[in-house]
Amino acid sequence: MVAKSLNKEFYRRHNLELERYLLSNHSLHIINKNSKSKINEQYSEKLYFDTSLDIDSQIKNIETKFDVIVVTDVLEIYSDIYLFLEKLNHLLKDNGKLILSSVNTRWGNLVKIAELSGLKSKTDNFSYIHLKKN
Repeated sequence: MVAKSLNKEFYRRHNLELERYLLSNHSLHIINKNSKSKINEQYSEKLYFDTSLDIDSQIKNIETKFDVIVVTDVLEIYSDIYLFLEKLNHLLKDNGKLILSSVNTRWGNLVKIAELSGLKSKTDNFSYIHLKKN
């Protein structure tokens, strides 16, 4: 019960924080389809993103450029982060802002414990950008 309360509180704060970026801008909010019920801000266009599908099929009908794009609960589990960011860049105006909301990997073990104990729904495998160059 405590974990569910913390989760609700996180998303409540998340929604409030987003409002300051989305309120006065032409904006797109890309939300993991599994997080659809947790995000309730009313100031942006929404794209409920399915991480099992390719990005092109999900953005092909977007014909406008945005001042702000916010990404929630997608980046850490999408298979090709670089391609994802490249495609989003084409949807931003020249001075547009990209805001990424992602899980802090330091919490990975706690997240797994919460999943195993049933306090949190299961998360897909995480995807990372590695700092080490090949």
